Amino acid sequence: MSIYWQKIQIFSWFIFFILSLSSSKVFSQEIVNSLVERGRELYHAEPVGCWVCHGEEAQGRVGPTLEFGPT
Repeated sequence: MSIYWQKIQIFSWFIFFILSLSSSKVFSQEIVNSLVERGRELYHAEPVGCWVCHGEEAQGRVGPTLEFGPT
């Protein structure tokens, strides 16, 4: 095998590796987005969701503020 074909083969594997990394990042972002949406639905659920105690903007009412994350 000539050096030219060896370089082509290495370059092909490199491109394949880069594309596989980028596709897994996109896939994981879709999972994160769906989890965020599900959390939003749970927080604002009717009649009794998290918002009842923590407020509509998580500022705190009966429950503590969630402004800086859960405690």
